[in-house]
Amino acid sequence: GMVFNACSAIAGVAPGTALATTAQALLLWNPLDSGVNLSVIRLAYAYVSGTFAMGNHVLARYSVKTPGTNLTPGGTAVTVLRADGSLAAGKALAFSAATCTAAPILCDILDWIGVVDGTGATQVGSVRIFDRDGSDIVQPGTALVMTFVSLAAGVGTTPKATYSAKWAEIPLE
Repeated sequence: GMVFNACSAIAGVAPGTALATTAQALLLWNPLDSGVNLSVIRLAYAYVSGTFAMGNHVLARYSVKTPGTNLTPGGTAVTVLRADGSLAAGKALAFSAATCTAAPILCDILDWIGVVDGTGATQVGSVRIFDRDGSDIVQPGTALVMTFVSLAAGVGTTPKATYSAKWAEIPLE
């Protein structure tokens, strides 16, 4: 299949504090009528500014509750590029600061951010890359959410990060 990329704003987005209906950092949506599965190749985030509280970057699933219902998420649309750099359209849509009609369900923990000297364990400018190698399949009518879940009060001091995803669109047989 064809390979695509999406990335939130370079200035960063504020991550959420919980798996809720709002403020999901990056959401990869596969519309119900797409005719493809999305096979996630890589996820990443770059820490832009502020400090994170203790917590985890996580993956979660957002699924339709009624078969045949297309519950499109909202938020800020993110440009999807084909991996060869062209703007050729794919089937998937991506959103930052995404909203969902129901809270996503936790499916994997990507990393842990502890607190070191009260400043956060992740340093501004650092990048974390998570090779998924197709281990996450996003079926039509579902989405994969990448966000931060705080394990302490608040989310630190105005943290922002840029989030990205790379995936292949595999036609359904």
